[in-house]
Amino acid sequence: MMMMMVVVMMMMMMMMMMMMMMMMMMMMMMMMMMMMMMMMMMMMMMMMMMMMMMM
Repeated sequence: MMMMMVVVMMMMMMMMMMMMMMMMMMMMMMMMMMMMMMMMMMMMMMMMMMMMMMM
């Protein structure tokens, strides 16, 4: 009985850890995507400014 409880607790802990890791990975991916989008926007703005200056 005690062994079963311990095993169940361990499994639960492992599941929680896996969920946390997945959440962290998702957050990191989202942050990276946001950064990339911001960089692209900045580049576009710079290009537009350059074009305006050239005209």
